[in-house]
Amino acid sequence: MNVPPEARLRHIVSLVVGSATIRLAAEDVTEIVRRPGLVRVPFAPPTLGGLSKFRGAATPVYSLAKLLGLPGADRADWVIMLSGTPTLGLAVDRVISASDRGDISSGTMEVVADDCRRVLVLNELLATPGATIRDRVAASAYGPRPVGPAPVQVALLSLLSFAVDGQNYGIPLGEVLAVAELPGDLPGAPARGISFGSARFRGDEIEFISLRALLGLGMTGAGGADRCVILDLGARKVGLVVGAARTIVHVATSNIGRVPHLLNRESDLARIDAVARLPGGDVVSLLTVRSLFADEARRDDFGVADDHGGAEAPAPSAAVSRFVIFRLGTERYGFPIESTGKIVARPAKIASLPGAPPGIAGVASLDGRAVPVLDQRRRFGAPAPDMAANERIILADAGGVPVGLLVDGIDGIASVESDKIAPAPELPGTLLRLFDRVITPTREGGMVLVVNPDALLSGAERDRLAALADASGGGSP
Repeated sequence: MNVPPEARLRHIVSLVVGSATIRLAAEDVTEIVRRPGLVRVPFAPPTLGGLSKFRGAATPVYSLAKLLGLPGADRADWVIMLSGTPTLGLAVDRVISASDRGDISSGTMEVVADDCRRVLVLNELLATPGATIRDRVAASAYGPRPVGPAPVQVALLSLLSFAVDGQNYGIPLGEVLAVAELPGDLPGAPARGISFGSARFRGDEIEFISLRALLGLGMTGAGGADRCVILDLGARKVGLVVGAARTIVHVATSNIGRVPHLLNRESDLARIDAVARLPGGDVVSLLTVRSLFADEARRDDFGVADDHGGAEAPAPSAAVSRFVIFRLGTERYGFPIESTGKIVARPAKIASLPGAPPGIAGVASLDGRAVPVLDQRRRFGAPAPDMAANERIILADAGGVPVGLLVDGIDGIASVESDKIAPAPELPGTLLRLFDRVITPTREGGMVLVVNPDALLSGAERDRLAALADASGGGSP
């Protein structure tokens, strides 16, 4: 029995890229979508347009024009998602048809340009140098990651700390939902008592209250440089106005002790739960949601749940990871809180470091020691800021090497559930291992690449910085 030729034909997808017409088997295409917003990936080859969220996963999208070496502008209004594991997208100019029939074999692509026809094998096209797209994704789910192996496990409590009238206070990070700038529509003067009033913030109606007033230190107007700490009270959320200065510190629980009687005054609305002694000898007074709203009437007023912990902060859920979200130009990145030390303003002086690797801004005296400062915007090739940068330095552990990350600004601290964290695709280029996870989606709807602290410095950079430190005697600039 002879099979008619038309019965051997299969559905094909026809599309246009530059001056070329492309055809491929429809069974190789999972979906055709309008080009979504893409997150740029630093150090990526020019063929990679960026990452997009597709069916909840971070999906690489490549320029088909650049993969094929076609001349002309790549408008790339559409993306075809290819079948296979994992999924990837090819950006194309436009789609002609998705219902034609033809003799294109599955796994191949027909390219017609300048009256020349060539047939390419998809796997070979996608495995060319600079476009090793078929990613190998780790099977294990990502959760909170340890800083590194430690022979002795020390119980640590991570605190968000700040100074008020010369005294250091800290709130356990397990109780902090986010740290962000004050909304611009708040009144400059307090509306009542301890409150500056309410405003919409990331989809919620939140009342912003003064930490100074809670501590019995008087009420002042909210300044433009002030930051707010978003707290979950159980029944509702509030924003605690704490001022501009803030630091992340990690305290051994063995160094947390009882409160000296004089630290708490009868007039305070908030009570200090405990004190923590830092390695340098400084003392931090611990506040919790229960202590900030210790007065029973105050708890009822703000909706504090009765079972919201006691003097000892609840341990963060194993299903939640915390990240410092920082800005470079208009781009946002995440950095694990476990590898973060302090966040400080850019110092007035960053001394140049002759012979330093590219992207090293110099060395600065930070936290009492000379620390190399990495210019993250230069290293990541990020665009210039779209507004005046409020530069900060994140003191971090880069695989055992203390460094300062110079960034354009800090957006806050994000608490992210494990189902919103995915492995980053293993994209072409060894430097792309710098990003090991991706947060998708964020509260704002976009994706955020997470920096792997262990990959911040290459082996050559580590060796070079160590040699420079030895040559300089490790002194302060």
